[in-house]
Amino acid sequence: MENQVSSLKSKGIPAEFLSSTQTTANKNKIHEDLDSGNPSLKLLYVTPELVATSGFKAKLTKLHNRGLLGLVAIDEAHCISTWGHDFRPSYRKISSLRKQFPDIPILALTATAVPKVQKDVISSLSLQNPVILKASFNRPNIFYEGIILDFLDQFKD
Repeated sequence: MENQVSSLKSKGIPAEFLSSTQTTANKNKIHEDLDSGNPSLKLLYVTPELVATSGFKAKLTKLHNRGLLGLVAIDEAHCISTWGHDFRPSYRKISSLRKQFPDIPILALTATAVPKVQKDVISSLSLQNPVILKASFNRPNIFYEGIILDFLDQFKD
């Protein structure tokens, strides 16, 4: 989250994140901005554990009631699925946002969802007629050769 927020800020996009790694003062500043009459934040990254708390759900409800909640994006959405390779129970609680905010679009992002995981994520989030976009896993910013060679080196004579 921290890297993503830094990248967005470098592009002039007002973004923040809330996590246990932040100071209380920084967290308070973010909450004050959200509670203000005209928040400067346009993107807020939070952990699934925070989303599951009643206090944060109340904060989201207040933002929604003021017309300030436009989208819920879930990164690493494969973690929602019990069929996923990295299942995290706290991700399952995110599905309550669909019931709480039925009019808000949900975007689920993952690079590692096989069809069974995709179906489970769609079902868990109660997505209706989702648009599924797929691309190759081969990304130019990832270097595979060194990893493979290092792995193979351990089997040398």
